[in-house]
Amino acid sequence: MRRICLGVTLILGLALSVQASSLPVLELEPGTNQISILVVNQRKTALDSVDVAVNSDLPGWLKITGTTPVDVPAGAEQKLSLDLQVGEVTPGTSGELPLVLKNRTGHSWQVKALVKVVPPSRYELLPNFPN
Repeated sequence: MRRICLGVTLILGLALSVQASSLPVLELEPGTNQISILVVNQRKTALDSVDVAVNSDLPGWLKITGTTPVDVPAGAEQKLSLDLQVGEVTPGTSGELPLVLKNRTGHSWQVKALVKVVPPSRYELLPNFPN
């Protein structure tokens, strides 16, 4: 499983800014990838149950298989985990990952990232049983 961290900042609960001037590029391997979104709460109040959802259609080869909501106290930061499954696709294929972060009170923030499929970093030869 490949682990990647995408940094984002929540500012006053009204805006979401990615820490780079352009869209970040996430390099994903075929199979399961775990993305960590670093949520920094600069508000004076806590953000309860921040979760992530898809804003629009994902590429057909990409699927969200799990998320773990987090509570982010005022002035603190937490990592929000997101599991992505990359299906059968040629390395070098890319697409957009449009996400929405939402909290329990209904506030939402949009963030986008580009995803690029890279060859696996390791290969594994399993036993031939059963054949």
